[in-house]
This record gives sequence, structure tokens and C-alpha cells, in this order.
Amino acid sequence: MKRVLRLKEKTILRNGMLAFIWIVLGLVRIFKHSMVLNVLMFTGLLALLGSFFIGNLIKTESQDEMSKYNESKAKLKVYKILFYLSMGIFIVTAKGAWFLDFKLILPFFIGAAYLLEFILFLFYEEVGA
Repeated sequence: MKRVLRLKEKTILRNGMLAFIWIVLGLVRIFKHSMVLNVLMFTGLLALLGSFFIGNLIKTESQDEMSKYNESKAKLKVYKILFYLSMGIFIVTAKGAWFLDFKLILPFFIGAAYLLEFILFLFYEEVGA
């Protein structure tokens, strides 16, 4: 008997693992001087990438209207947060108060966006808010 993934399991393997891949990529960029740490993070990154592909290749149950609504609601909330955060960062850096290395923090922003989308989708599926 073939196993069919539930939507929550697919979301964990897709968005959750993709968030951790981006965060690990950001950590690799920060700690690029240690060879042992790079090898450990690279093997972890390959394992996370494999689980991401498994989540996309295995057959899943079909989405109903409520899960599509919850997914779009979670994405909308994340996009709103990212928009306001990016506008705040733009205003602060335009005044010259801060200097940010966007190449360094971009993987963390992308990872946080996927992680927040994952958490909000699971919350909306459980609570139905």
C-alpha cells in the first residue's frame, strides 16, 4: 500500500525544510572560515534538500478550499510583514543611521519568511482562524 502524505506533512517537508535550508545557507555565509563547520553544514544542507525534494515528489492528498484559503491567508500575512519590514529598513538605511550587508542577511530574511509561512499555515489549519 502506497503512503499518501497529508497536507501538514507536505508543508513541513516543503516550507519548513526550505526555511531551514535558507537559514543554514546564511550560517554558512557567516561562518565561512571553519572547514569542519562548513562540511557539517553542507551535509546537513544536502539532507534538508533531499527531504524537500521528497516532499514534492511523493503523492499528497488533494487540497480542499479551506486549505487553499489558509495557505493564501498565511502567504498574505507574511508578505505584509515583509513589506513593512523592508520599508522600515529602507527608511532607516536611507537616513544613513545603519549600514546593512544585504548579501549577508538575505538568506535569513528568506528563511524567516518561509518559516513564518509554515507556522501560520499550520496555525490556521489547526485553529481555523
